[in-house]
Amino acid sequence: MMAIDLALVLCASCAGVAFAGGWLFARLAGRRGWVDAPEHRRLHRTPTPRGGGIGIAAVLATVVFAAYAKGGPGVSLAGGLLVTAGAGLVDDIRPLAPAAKLFAQAVGTLPLALAWPLAPQLATPVPGIVAAWLLAIGLVNAWNFMDGSNGLVTLQALLLGACVAAVLPATDAGGAVAWALVAACIGFLPLNFPRARVFLGDVGSHALGFAAALLLLQAAARGGATAALVWLPLSAVLIDAGVTLGGRLRRGCIPWQAHRDHLYQRIIAAGVGHSAVALAFASWTLVVVGLAVALAAGGADPSLAWAVAGGVYGVGVVTRLAAGYRWPITEPPESKA
Repeated sequence: MMAIDLALVLCASCAGVAFAGGWLFARLAGRRGWVDAPEHRRLHRTPTPRGGGIGIAAVLATVVFAAYAKGGPGVSLAGGLLVTAGAGLVDDIRPLAPAAKLFAQAVGTLPLALAWPLAPQLATPVPGIVAAWLLAIGLVNAWNFMDGSNGLVTLQALLLGACVAAVLPATDAGGAVAWALVAACIGFLPLNFPRARVFLGDVGSHALGFAAALLLLQAAARGGATAALVWLPLSAVLIDAGVTLGGRLRRGCIPWQAHRDHLYQRIIAAGVGHSAVALAFASWTLVVVGLAVALAAGGADPSLAWAVAGGVYGVGVVTRLAAGYRWPITEPPESKA
């Protein structure tokens, strides 16, 4: 009972810090002019402070340090998260060149790759480190690209954390990070959903992407069915980001140029509300989270878990492509790479 009470206090504290950090930074950002002004490629209609995810970043950095400090890479992981989120914070305050932001992401995510390289059974760890590094950078950017609608990526991160907390052992350090992720997202959501008083900002989306990479890479290192199941709650973000990026590269667009090609952007631009879109994406993720938890509880064989994950992604890609015909791109042509 005491352990449960302590866990509840810690989760409430994480939620409180995320809320207070976002609220205080929104006031500062409003006074300093760190706001997103409406323009033709944005989906909001009023100037809104950005950078509210600074409280989430603070919570995650603290919990990551505490969870992995004893005999683990707590300092390097927490430092990497701060570097990654810090690059986002700089960009929220004053636009950062894409190359500089990518460099900071590469530096910040390197501790993740060193801690949990993919395929560690290889004779040399270098390919596994490089693969894990690219995956971590990709997840940070996927969360950043998908952060353009009230509550969308915060709800996705909340469900990811809930899924990982359910499938990992209670004593696992990743479980502590997962619960902190859930609590921090719950704390921030009232500031951003259904009405946005402050935007998550790159500081928040980078922190959430870093946490997603940490949970995925640690699950991969554990092996078994868990390595496959953790991919399921990432599917909504990765499918829309991946299909959109593939389409833009095929058309010769500059990948980092601002656009409204994501499915969620097209749907909102067509007149559907932010809340409806965020809840639709969350509904998909809630279903696959339930599937992941059921498979974990039933002791699913790893081969079955990977088959299910592959099936979910296959259905998701087909659904995304079909929805793209229903809500086509309506923006004028962009400059080409």
